[in-house]
Amino acid sequence: MTDDNERKTSIENDPERNTDEGSGESSQRYGISYTPGQSGYSNSTYGAYPGGNSQESNDPPKKKADGNKKALAVSIIAICAVVLAAVLMIGTYMTVNSLAGILEKYRESEITDGTEGTSGGSSHKPNTSGGNVIVYKSDNASPATTDFTETVAKVEKSVVEINTETVIYQKYYGNYIQSGAGSGVIIGSDEEKKTYYVITNHHVVDSANTILVRLYDGSEYNAALVASDEISDIAIVAIIESEGKELSVAAYGDSSELRNGQDVFAIGNPLGQLGGSVIKGIISKTERHISVSGIRMSLLQIDASVNPGNSGGGLFDMAGNLIGIVNAKSSGDNVDGLGFAIPINTAVEVANELLENGYVSGRLGFGTVISDAVSNSVTYAMVTSPNGVTGTYTDNNGKTQTFTFEENDIVLKVGNAEVSGAASLISILSEYNAGDKVELTVYRVKRQSVGFGYRTYTEEYQVTVGLIEYKD
Repeated sequence: MTDDNERKTSIENDPERNTDEGSGESSQRYGISYTPGQSGYSNSTYGAYPGGNSQESNDPPKKKADGNKKALAVSIIAICAVVLAAVLMIGTYMTVNSLAGILEKYRESEITDGTEGTSGGSSHKPNTSGGNVIVYKSDNASPATTDFTETVAKVEKSVVEINTETVIYQKYYGNYIQSGAGSGVIIGSDEEKKTYYVITNHHVVDSANTILVRLYDGSEYNAALVASDEISDIAIVAIIESEGKELSVAAYGDSSELRNGQDVFAIGNPLGQLGGSVIKGIISKTERHISVSGIRMSLLQIDASVNPGNSGGGLFDMAGNLIGIVNAKSSGDNVDGLGFAIPINTAVEVANELLENGYVSGRLGFGTVISDAVSNSVTYAMVTSPNGVTGTYTDNNGKTQTFTFEENDIVLKVGNAEVSGAASLISILSEYNAGDKVELTVYRVKRQSVGFGYRTYTEEYQVTVGLIEYKD
């Protein structure tokens, strides 16, 4: 039998179980709390001895057995704690994965006002702010694609390179040949498919002495100018296929159906050296009214990389339909991606007029022949053939006088619109109708004999004339 002194000593000699009795504090060991005011320990969870001093026994083996039981209880508690922690971890993992799967399925599902399998309905998804976010699904969506090589292959053979040579006459420095380059599109042929017609820009072939057309496969043809129209910047040239080879002809689209932002591509001969080059962009504006070299035009604005040599080339939609003829670009240090094309509806209408009449009917003028006159780098519209046309004007006394046009008269204005050349004049007059009366500002240089010489002076008239069809 051991007394309290022996038990107390054994505890003090065990560093893991040593504690200050009567200190009023508790410490932790194996997750069990020491209860204040007691020499033993209790654990209400596992039913340990409820309190007070532990009972003594005279049987040493029984005391050892009690120690073994205590050690066993501690081990069981530790094992249970480990098992419980593992179960909690596995349960948490499975719960998170299950929730993730549910959320993913919820994202993929569509709730359409309680009706399943219907199209065009609204999908509803939860919103953290309350209520629903409605997402509308289009029934007409087309699959996205960036590969249009088949479309390009279908149309590129109808686009040609055009090279020109123009003899420039110089009074003092001698004549020289000026080379030019552009593009064109084959738009038709005669019934025998021997003569093919190529549409291009007026400014590409203007005043050219020779015109050479090169096809996609490298074959070359000497071309002849059929007719040209400066106002619309459209010209038609013809080539003869003597070997019986059938050439590729472009299919027309409808430029009236184009929309801002629509994808388009152009094929041409940039820099006059890179024939068959394909450039892609969008329509920035379907109807842009601008002045090109003094001529008012309504053009398609595009953001494709238009360069010198692209003029006269084809602008196509993504189905391969010809929708425009490239004719201009804006250039400058701060300008990029700003090109223009003649709508195909306008171009084809002019082309048919040129093929049938040699000129564009319905154009208005006042019966005189007008040509460009340049003075100090400024271009004017000058009367070169008066044809006896008359008008009226009011003199300084307020009386109406007859005005007869004379050679070298210069037309400065139509109403308030300034004129900057022959084409500019006809372009401005196109806003009127045949038979309309318009007021022209006419500048005239006059000479008056003085003794054995003469003096030169100018007069300016406000002349009212009637408009008729212009055929030159």
